[in-house]
Order: sequence, then C-alpha cells, then structure tokens
Amino acid sequence: MKVQLSRGDILKSIINAGVVGGGGAGFPTHIKYKGHAEIIIVNGAECEPLLRVDQQFMSLKTEEIIEGLKMAMSVTGATKGIIALKGKYKDAIKAFETILPREPSISMHIMGNYYPAGDEQTLVYEVTGKVVPEGGIPLAVGVIVSNVVTVYNVFRACNGKPVILRPLTVTGEVEKPLTLNVPVGTLIKDVLAFAGGVKIENPVIIRGGPMMGSITTDMDQPVTKTDSGLIVLPSTHYLVKNRRLDMKRILKHSMMCEQCSYCTMLCPRYMLGHNLQPHMIMRIVGYGLENASLEDLCQAFLCCQCGLCSLFSCPVDLQPREVYGGILKELKEKGISNPHKRKDLVPRPFMKLHRISAYGLVTRLEVSEYDVKAPWNDMEFTPSRVVIPLLQHIGCPSIPVVKTGDTVKRGQLIGVIPEGSNGASIHASISGRVVEVSSSVVIER
Repeated sequence: MKVQLSRGDILKSIINAGVVGGGGAGFPTHIKYKGHAEIIIVNGAECEPLLRVDQQFMSLKTEEIIEGLKMAMSVTGATKGIIALKGKYKDAIKAFETILPREPSISMHIMGNYYPAGDEQTLVYEVTGKVVPEGGIPLAVGVIVSNVVTVYNVFRACNGKPVILRPLTVTGEVEKPLTLNVPVGTLIKDVLAFAGGVKIENPVIIRGGPMMGSITTDMDQPVTKTDSGLIVLPSTHYLVKNRRLDMKRILKHSMMCEQCSYCTMLCPRYMLGHNLQPHMIMRIVGYGLENASLEDLCQAFLCCQCGLCSLFSCPVDLQPREVYGGILKELKEKGISNPHKRKDLVPRPFMKLHRISAYGLVTRLEVSEYDVKAPWNDMEFTPSRVVIPLLQHIGCPSIPVVKTGDTVKRGQLIGVIPEGSNGASIHASISGRVVEVSSSVVIER
C-alpha cells in the first residue's frame, strides 16, 4: 500500500511505530531523520559472515523497501536514494532492476564482497567518494545511512504498523539453519527450537555477526529489535575463546606485539585517512599506559570496533580492538570527549588493495562449515511467552503504560518515550496477559 504523508506525519508515524536502526546500534530513526540530507543510502551490504537477513529481505520485500526509502527521502529532503548491496546478491539485484527504471531518483550501487563493506563511513566513501570527518557522522557530508530493515520498518510505520517483528538468521550448530521473522521478545531457546534444536552440548550463542556480535549462554534472553542473527557455536570455538579473554590478560599479552603493523594497514578507519594506528597503541600498552599521552589514548574514539585487527590481522592473536574498547570506556568515565575533528582527510592510495575478502574472513574465523544457506521461512512463529525489554535502543528506557494483569493485543503500545528524552516506543508482539512489568514487559498467551 502506497501512502502520501507530510514530513510531520512521516516523523510522527516513525515515532509511534518505535522504529530504530536495524543494523545493530538501535539509534531512534525519528531522530536521525530530523536531519536534512542530500543522499539516503540504504545499507544492504550485510558484510558480517553467515548472516542472510538483508540479502533475502531485499529480494522478498523489494517494493516495500523502495517505498520506505522514498519516505525517508521525503522526510529528510534528500534528492537521491542509493541502495548499496554486494554483487553476489543476484536475486536482490534482479528484483530491484525490475522496479528502479520507474524511480529516476533511486539507483543501485554494486559493491565487492569485502569486510567491512557495511561500515557507515566506509560505505559513504565507497558510494559517494565523500569522507566523513573524524568523530563525525555521515550527515556531516550530506548523507544519511539506513539499514534495509530500517527502511522496511519506515514503510510499515507509515502504514500504521509498529515494530513488533525482528528478522534474523539462525545458524551454526542447529538442525535447520534458517532466516525468519520472530516476535520481539521471543526467548532465544524458543527460536532455536523452531530451527530444529541445538546439535551440541554446552552451546554458546553469538548474538549478531561473528565479527561484532556478543556472546551468551543464557537461552532465556529475549530477541530485541536490533538482533540480526543467532549463531550457535561450541564452547571451544576460536571465536568463543577470543570473546572470553579478560582485559588483564589482554593487556599483559600486548607486550608480545611484533609491530608488524598489519592491524594498521588493514584498519578501515586508517584507510580513510584517520589518525588511528592500532599497532602503535599496542606498543604504548606494552610500555605501560601510565606513560601514554592523552592524544595517543584518544585514538580510541576513532575505532569503529569492526574487529579486523583482533580477529583477522594479528599473526599472534592480540586484541587491539578490546584494548581500544577498554581505553574508551575509561576516557568516557573521566568525562573526556573526542578531540579528533579533522576534516581534511585523504584516503590511503592502497585502500582498495587492502580490503579483506569475506571468503578469506570466513576461513580465518574458522566458520567455513557454518557458511551455508539459511533460507527464508515464511511460517508464522508465535511463542507462548515474550519478554520485551523497555530498553532496546540508544537513549532512555521506555516508560511502561501497562500493568500486571492487563490484557493486551498484538501491536498495542506498552511503552512510551520519556518526555524530553531520546528513546523509542515499545509494542506488544503477541496478544495475551501481562504477567510482569519491570525492566521488561512479560506477556503470556
């Protein structure tokens, strides 16, 4: 269904529907779309290995994504929309090619199969040739980047449908790898059961992709609006052991750095001209952080946490990303803000030559056996119980507007944005009775 709405109506619809960034960060979309841009880029790179959501969504929900993009362009004043996706997503490309001739302001940008093609700043440079300033966001160069799922949810929002479903890929050590829509708040154990169950004992779950996702063993955790995948791995897997390293050990091992500089030469931010050199921070840590200058430590603000330095580049398996993450946490706790604001960035001339093939990344991460199809499953999945967190986004937790004992319907508003704060609306993803209201709203059928 196509609708014609004013800018104010579109923003109001996005707020009411609780749309947040579907790429993982969960930034409230209505705040991002208050900016005025020249170009909207739909991020369809899906560069994390093993995930199959966006590439299938683009071929199955093509018209809805295009309509959502047009609404995003309308509300931000953008005159150009660009759908960026990898050349290997042939079904999606074919689907867009049948519609885009009727949309003169929208085009496709076909990308190579490299990581991290979906990083916002890498994507902006790849598509437009513009370099986002240090410490800046794409809007600084007139661009807004939105994930495929986000623009699809914008379309649904403008048709009166709130965000109550999350498409995600379930793969790894499960009987039937698949991609499906699940109600927000569905417990991980119920999703895994729908995929035929887990094939191993003592499984560990990566929420998201293998490069940037977090690990958990708690099967009672709920799926949120920002989850893109559940990857089941053995507890002995390389990725699991890497995630479980404690900071004390990471810092101690930093003195083993060989200063080969592979981490720097392959760093996507360094490639864009940023003053970020992971091999230098490892040397500084090796000598002792007490001897480091504030300028050196503040490099941490520039790190995009893509994980290439820790999981791919280092020949002795050191963790520059985690070091930067630890430093950044301390800097923020001390109230220190990012001093890096350079705008005169010049990408390194060897940037394209140093891109990491996604195929090579799969091998390095030891996940080749899990790099399989996870076909879209249209079967409706309705769990008997959901646990819907009131904080699934960047900003403040939503305020519950229901109480224990209330009967709610699927799609009903159950959490509102605190007045004067950044946040997102929350809705019931199944019909049933509210059995608990705390930091989450628990609903049972």
